[in-house]
Amino acid sequence: MKMISNKGEQSDKANNYNSSVIIWTFRRTGGTNLTSSVMKSLGGKTVEHEPFNVDRVYGGITAEWLKTRDVDKLKSSLKKILSQKISIKHCLEIIPMEINFLIATLSIEYGYKHLFLFRENAADRLLSLNYAMKTGVWGSKQKASMQIKKDVFSEPVEVSKLINHEVSARSNMRSIYDLLIAEGQAPLSASFESIYKSFEQYSTALVNEIFLELMGDTASVLFDKLYESLVSRGSQGSNSDYMLFLGANELASRASKLPSLSLHQQVNCKMTIFESENSIVHSELWEALPSAQANKYYVHGVLLRDCNGTAAIEIQQSEKNLGVTAWLPSLRMERMYPNISGASECRFFAGPVKPNEKITLNATDDRDVKTSLGQIAWPMADES
Repeated sequence: MKMISNKGEQSDKANNYNSSVIIWTFRRTGGTNLTSSVMKSLGGKTVEHEPFNVDRVYGGITAEWLKTRDVDKLKSSLKKILSQKISIKHCLEIIPMEINFLIATLSIEYGYKHLFLFRENAADRLLSLNYAMKTGVWGSKQKASMQIKKDVFSEPVEVSKLINHEVSARSNMRSIYDLLIAEGQAPLSASFESIYKSFEQYSTALVNEIFLELMGDTASVLFDKLYESLVSRGSQGSNSDYMLFLGANELASRASKLPSLSLHQQVNCKMTIFESENSIVHSELWEALPSAQANKYYVHGVLLRDCNGTAAIEIQQSEKNLGVTAWLPSLRMERMYPNISGASECRFFAGPVKPNEKITLNATDDRDVKTSLGQIAWPMADES
């Protein structure tokens, strides 16, 4: 994929570099497997995760900034690192925002791509973060080698501090994401829930998008192996202990009241079946799902026809079939319409699509005759 740069003069310069990525994330997001897969797949220079933490390889830069606030020195130090095209996993929540903004700005000059990983559900992350900070167990290796003393669970959870931290971290991530968008970049984003807890077609499509955008056509050859490796690894197995701390229930309750985190704008679309099309007996369009790309979404729902023949459904945008189209099992429709043969497989999932263009629903029979069934459109598309 050709990277979109912020300035015309920098565009050619950025495109001359090999692809490297900055993965912007929070602690306890659950993105280590995806991060490792991305880093390994790109095959370029890498460094230990979270290298700007004060106890890591580039931590001296952070410590120096906190001590001197010398912008010129900070900029010079960051240029030395970023000019090497080193792919980096960066937990922005514990790094001063002056450093985060400068990393983002300088990365454009050196042609970096960007991937944002986060949790939609604040409770899951904060319970995990509290556990890690209290026990010192941040990964499976530590879990296996450390013996956790039971008295650690008697330490009260700092509920308000953790909630405030989450609110601030979300705001800071949004600021970096918006900065990159404003500068003409094309950052990718995905949540832990969308990859690991959503239905398979959506999860697969998102991961496929991420690798294609970062690796280009090479990803197509490697995708099956990459995806299997990504989803086959489990957690460190400490989830059952998260609620043992004093105040954990209050933390979970307050965190669950925070809105779900998304870097995408919420969009509303509607499906209209043409009045002349009487073969449609049931149709539903569900809430659009965020794509990994900033300006695209996936559409999904149900479209059930009662007609003779073996006509296939096509979903098109800009006269092209969409990259992902699946006709999937629907037990609910099968129960509702037991006498219609297609009811068991009438659920569709398609995309990624642009929200400013109409989507056409067509049926093509075995003689290649196409019938238009209806459209999916956003309000902005209706008004144009």
